[in-house]
Amino acid sequence: MTQASLCGALELIRNARDIYVIGLWRAFPLAAYAFYGMVRSELRCHLLDGVGGMVPQQVATMGADDLLIAIAFAEYAPLTVDVVRDVHIRGIPTLAITDTAFSPFARHARLAFTIRDPDVHAYRSLAAGMCLVKTLIVALGRFQPGLAETSRGRGSE
Repeated sequence: MTQASLCGALELIRNARDIYVIGLWRAFPLAAYAFYGMVRSELRCHLLDGVGGMVPQQVATMGADDLLIAIAFAEYAPLTVDVVRDVHIRGIPTLAITDTAFSPFARHARLAFTIRDPDVHAYRSLAAGMCLVKTLIVALGRFQPGLAETSRGRGSE
């Protein structure tokens, strides 16, 4: 990650009216934490988690001034691939967190972070992805006017 890419991601997030986060299968913990951090940063954020099969309806409400944060790694969840393709066709910006520049997410993203966690006995860690998500959240809090002052004393993680 470069300083320019971090600044670009923060700009995408801060300029979005609403933020939609999707990450299914092994990417779900990262998506859930990104959602948590965005909401704690007092941003309008929605987690597209697939509960009730309503993701297509939730995505249909997105507009050009919104942002999709898509998190996925091989084997890519077909629903996530469909959502990224749909919002790309509609001109909605996407910030991707994925495993390779050749993933179906990176090619449709306005900005893509690629991370690769090592495989250990058929288990892939989420450590690098969690560090990236936490970096984005901390940077948002650091540079969000008034947020640091209002969050003191409310309890933390």
